Amino acid sequence: MEPDQGLHDTQDLLLRNLNSSFEIDSFDHDLTTDPSLHDPHTINYKGASIFLDTLNWRQSRTLKLQLATCFVMFLVFGLNDQVLGTLIPKLKEHYNLSDAKVGVIFLFQSLGYGMSAFCTEICHNYVGLRGVIIGCICCTLAGFTIASLSPPFPLLVLGYCIIGLGLGAEDASLNAWVGKLDNSNELLGILHSTYGLGCFIAPPMTAWFLTNGATWYHCYWMVITAALVSLGLSLISFKHETAEKYCYLVGPDSHQNLEGVSTEPVSMKETLKNQTVWMLGLCLFIYLGAESGLGSWLVSYLMRSKGRSHSSAAYVTSSYWFGLTLGRLVLGFCTAWLPSEFVANIIYLCVSNVGVALIAIVGGAHTAALVFACFFTGFFIGPVFQTVVAAAAKTLPVRLHVSGISFSIGFAAGGAAFFPWFIGFLNSHIGNMNMLPVFVGVLVFASLGFWLRVVKSAKQAA
Repeated sequence: MEPDQGLHDTQDLLLRNLNSSFEIDSFDHDLTTDPSLHDPHTINYKGASIFLDTLNWRQSRTLKLQLATCFVMFLVFGLNDQVLGTLIPKLKEHYNLSDAKVGVIFLFQSLGYGMSAFCTEICHNYVGLRGVIIGCICCTLAGFTIASLSPPFPLLVLGYCIIGLGLGAEDASLNAWVGKLDNSNELLGILHSTYGLGCFIAPPMTAWFLTNGATWYHCYWMVITAALVSLGLSLISFKHETAEKYCYLVGPDSHQNLEGVSTEPVSMKETLKNQTVWMLGLCLFIYLGAESGLGSWLVSYLMRSKGRSHSSAAYVTSSYWFGLTLGRLVLGFCTAWLPSEFVANIIYLCVSNVGVALIAIVGGAHTAALVFACFFTGFFIGPVFQTVVAAAAKTLPVRLHVSGISFSIGFAAGGAAFFPWFIGFLNSHIGNMNMLPVFVGVLVFASLGFWLRVVKSAKQAA
């Protein structure tokens, strides 16, 4: 098995659901008419008893609890990202670091993401989805605990590498699992909105801790508490998601395999030869870099360039993440009213850059205008990711749906960690935080450029 095949197989069920949602002609098997996929029942597979639940969350208390657990885990995901972003000024002061050196934290978290792509499939085969989820949460708890002890800086960086490993595997696994359920598009929108919710509440909560006498490392107990809640819920709700069940669901014996589709794995060489795969990956890589880079450094930008206090900057930053959360919920449904996902993303990317320009133009004394500019930017930049994934299922050849989209998602995850580090590196050498909106605006336009190449490929294929 090739190293990257783990991420490919983990995303399998999600992509099959997307394929069926867009009525791709090559998929003749109607999953919605197969009763074995909807009626809860138990089967025996290789000597193990496997419980197969309905795919309709409305009919299953277990599924509802599992979804609630997923939402809590993505909430922790968002809390992690923005607690770090909000604490950057405190970390620089405590460790006496430049922007470039403190940005190394993001770089090593990106390394953890990359490592997760190589071990996710192996872990699923040995411990199942339940074991993977518990392992991911334990990784994040280990990293948060290290950070909460005010460790030497190299140890803090190592802690974030472990956090990246856990969050990377968790991101891929939960997206794939939620994607196989009925109403998956809506559920995935809510799932990613809970990430935005975590990002939204983290800055004001962190600011509240700091203004009430807590030191920076005490803020991590907030994230540890949320992670412990998700661990307890996971132990209860995912008890049936064993290794045997996972092997059954992705294996040739599963009723969820689609008729008429070759089960022969696609080689990585074949995937990487497809130009559209690279355009999708680069589009998402740069887009996530812009989204995460702006959110991670916005507190520092508002303090240095707009003259805001740390607590005020944190509260203003939360409006960006609130906009992103609301945008993923609202615009995810509005996309269906537009001619296509291709047109939708062109609009979203162009309008979000208008918001970035507003952030640069508005003066630091105009709090309401700054809040609106940040909210406006987040609202339109939020739904781009899910719209790209949906459009990819229409663009790529059927044979490359699994491997191509999985590679794009895995490749893009590194952008969310690489560009925050790169922004810190540039700030350290330029010495001017005023350039943050300019750099983010360039990234958004670069992402738009790659997206237009994807649109061109789709037209040529049609």
